[in-house]
Amino acid sequence: MGAAAPRKWTRRRQKKNHGATKDQNLSIYKLRLDLSRPVSRPVISLLDKWIPIIAALNIKAFKLNFLSYTQSYYNLPSAVFLAEFLEELHLSKCRLSPVESVRFESLRTLTLEQVQVDGSTFETKMLGCPLLRRLNLYSCWDLRNVRVSEEASPGLKQFDLCDFKRIEGRGIEIDVPYLETVFISGPWIWSHRQSTFLFSRLTRLDLYSVILLSESFDLLPFGCPTLASLTLQDCSGFEEIHLASDSVKFLRISARNIPLKGVTICAPNILCFAFSAGILQIPFRRQLVVPLGWGGVNWWFLQLRRLLKALSGSQISLYLWMDGVPQEVPCSVVLGDEPPVVVWDLIATCKCRTTSWYLEFTNGLFRVCQPNRVWGGTLVSGSDRNYRLSEFQLNMLLANKNVRTDPYFWRHDLEQVHVDGQLVQLTDQSELRTRTHDGVIWLHLKWRAQKRA
Repeated sequence: MGAAAPRKWTRRRQKKNHGATKDQNLSIYKLRLDLSRPVSRPVISLLDKWIPIIAALNIKAFKLNFLSYTQSYYNLPSAVFLAEFLEELHLSKCRLSPVESVRFESLRTLTLEQVQVDGSTFETKMLGCPLLRRLNLYSCWDLRNVRVSEEASPGLKQFDLCDFKRIEGRGIEIDVPYLETVFISGPWIWSHRQSTFLFSRLTRLDLYSVILLSESFDLLPFGCPTLASLTLQDCSGFEEIHLASDSVKFLRISARNIPLKGVTICAPNILCFAFSAGILQIPFRRQLVVPLGWGGVNWWFLQLRRLLKALSGSQISLYLWMDGVPQEVPCSVVLGDEPPVVVWDLIATCKCRTTSWYLEFTNGLFRVCQPNRVWGGTLVSGSDRNYRLSEFQLNMLLANKNVRTDPYFWRHDLEQVHVDGQLVQLTDQSELRTRTHDGVIWLHLKWRAQKRA
């Protein structure tokens, strides 16, 4: 029930004052108040009357939300902390003052959003929530340090903390062993020196911009034996990542803002892996992203082959961003004669290069992999849906069959190319250059004697 509920209750009470009997069975399950100005006198007057109703009517869920963007806060009456039957509480733009007693004996979900509360007051409130299962803290800027303990919330399952305000020495301490999901976003210091890192039932851990220590990764496989999903996005405080886990199936690491000296990941049951850094990247279907630095063209192709061979049992999509590669990419026999790995999709973007560049690059690339489809296209000027072949696609198709690049030339292994279900005639260069397509273009390639992944 929305904000009209208190008025209904008020009318019933007015009847009592005129000799009517109060309805003892009146019950409100959910009360939500969306107000504009927390400092408006009429608003404050109404709230000071309505909020004590929460305990009197055994309301189960209460949400107080101020829509104003001002920095003013409403002083929440202490009566709300005596609502023993309240199961869900969501407060926004309120000021919580110290109280002697908190009786949230039934509270299971607590959300504080832009709430003004200090650390000691917050811990006192938590001690009165023995059944709490979910705790959400969003932009509570006065919280310098956050401590969540088993003593206060032994049954806590999910903890979300989001606050990007930078405060020197701001830290977090979590000692709730049965947590299942943790989401922390912001420059909070979290290390094993402040927390035990023992979460026997934790299945998902998402950290964004959190300050960690390298030793924290060593503790994860022992302290989190059931961890299935781990996300580390733009975190800092460490120079190396050494992670070994039999339980992790979904792993996402982004370290673009810090230099890493080394990365070792051993996760034999991984299903989805993404790793990105501020260097050339190769992402794959199933969300696999692996950085490959340009340490010489043959070294790059050898590293790519090594990576693809490790994934050869999977359905791979290969994305190449090549704006920063050298102008010349001569390939040598260093690549050897190993059979190319089957790739499902290939997407390649790069700055315009010469015909010889494309010839050399594709000759090296297709010695490493053979894509079934090559995606791309260049939007026709003045159109929002008509495309022509991209420079990469066009130069790939126009590669001269008569050119012999010993000991290998990939075009000799290509049997057919289809676009929009039609066989491409590779001899008609003008038609290839000028033909437009309705949407981005997929080249379907048929290779001779290709073994499917």
